[in-house]
Amino acid sequence: MEPCPAVKTSILKTKSGRTSYRIRNFSLSDRSDIQRLCTEERIEILVPISRACFRNRFTFILLLLCIIVSMFIFTRLIVSCMIPSIVITAFLSYRISSLKHKIKAPFQHSYIEYTDKLSRRRILVAVTTVEDDDDVMHEQDIVGFICFSSHPTERQSALITHLFVTKKYRHEKIGHILLQTCRRIISEETQYQHLHALCSGYQKDGYRFLLDHHFFISNSWTTCIFVPGITDEQKMLSTTRIAPL
Repeated sequence: MEPCPAVKTSILKTKSGRTSYRIRNFSLSDRSDIQRLCTEERIEILVPISRACFRNRFTFILLLLCIIVSMFIFTRLIVSCMIPSIVITAFLSYRISSLKHKIKAPFQHSYIEYTDKLSRRRILVAVTTVEDDDDVMHEQDIVGFICFSSHPTERQSALITHLFVTKKYRHEKIGHILLQTCRRIISEETQYQHLHALCSGYQKDGYRFLLDHHFFISNSWTTCIFVPGITDEQKMLSTTRIAPL
């Protein structure tokens, strides 16, 4: 693994005392792990959107109308039922999958900029470490990360575009440590005065987490998915408390 600047942080240990978590700066060798976590994050958002779309009354009415129309076109009943179902399913799947680049906007910069311009943008990763019989710590898996950069429109402001911890480790206070470390870095090493975070309306746990850490909603907007009543509400949350609490 490539060397990277150290991040001063406390080591968080599990109850067993054998596994702990280390917060460090992102290195280029972590790219595949970050992409894996980004995919996991998007899936957690897209799955409830998909369920809501396919359980919507409008979808069933549209499907029924299409089946009735197709019965006048095709002579075989099974074809009349299958074709509308396939077409509507394919269309909704396309609309939902096309949101993956709008939901939780991808990184604003190339990975190399997150390693070369640490004073302006940075990715912090949470890595599980295991202590062997010789008291030597070994890194294992990246289980969470936080990404922040300069806000595209607000002056002297940082924007957290991603804060994600894989489901298995969400009760280990990793998200809290990541956010606290991010706040400390912004307070001590940058000129940013304000901190913002972007959150999807379908990330209910993440939304509550940010509210618990003194963020408040400063802006919101919705993205339509063609099915009436089904939208993804993007929330911009802000805080003036930069220093760790």
